[in-house]
Amino acid sequence: MNVTNKITHAIIANQIALNHNEAIKHTPYYKRGLKHRINQLLPELIKTEKDYDEFFNKIEDSTSEVYAVYDNFLKAIASVPIWECKNLTMVIEAYNKNPKAIEKTINTILK
Repeated sequence: MNVTNKITHAIIANQIALNHNEAIKHTPYYKRGLKHRINQLLPELIKTEKDYDEFFNKIEDSTSEVYAVYDNFLKAIASVPIWECKNLTMVIEAYNKNPKAIEKTINTILK
């Protein structure tokens, strides 16, 4: 992964983490140790929002589109049971070796 990709993933991941950690504040689990740690974490993640906006406003046409794609990707990955992740990893490896073949298979399955 090149430097730009590393920065891109880190910035988007921090933005998504900020949103998900903020959502925890509205659950019954937001108490004691977790509440304390989230209250320490959120201000640090909020600082990355500035980097996210500046980075993507310079490079991408649509900040929200990039964020939505990555967030949907993470939600799709998280929906796979952990014991099936090896299969998903093999699908990604196959895609990296032959994207056109995998896209053809995907299109056939999704019809």
